[in-house]
Amino acid sequence: MQDALDPTIGQTEIVAMRKEIHRMELRYDQLRKKQEEMIKEMERAVFKRETIQLKYLPKVEKKNAQDRSSQGKLSRQIANLRQTLKHTTENTMQLDTTIDQRRREIENVSNDINGEREQNDNMKNAFKRHQLDLLAMKLEKSKNTFELVRAQNLSKRYDEVSTNRFRPQYGEQ
Repeated sequence: MQDALDPTIGQTEIVAMRKEIHRMELRYDQLRKKQEEMIKEMERAVFKRETIQLKYLPKVEKKNAQDRSSQGKLSRQIANLRQTLKHTTENTMQLDTTIDQRRREIENVSNDINGEREQNDNMKNAFKRHQLDLLAMKLEKSKNTFELVRAQNLSKRYDEVSTNRFRPQYGEQ
């Protein structure tokens, strides 16, 4: 009775059984994955076989059903191919001509752009020159105005001195 109540008795067997159950579950998952891979591989093989069969079926039918009309079909195909080649050649020549025209147009537009750019640069340079000239004229005007005011002040002082109305200020003695 004491052995039945003791929790340590049988623990090793329980742990071993749990490990065995876990190992079996892992093995079951592996087998299931392997089964899925095999099913996919079988589906691929069947699909590949059907594709090959469909690919070569028309060739087998043609060999079995050789008739005299195949020569006529072949000559019609050759005529169609020649006509297609002729149209393709004509279209190619037209496209080459169009490409050459577009290249010339692009070159003309490029030349026009370069000319306009050069004219724009010239106008910018002329504008800058005019601005500098205007600034120089404003400086000259300011200088002349300053000289005129100075000359007027000097003239006023001379008049005051000559008429004895001159009163020296603090810094002028």
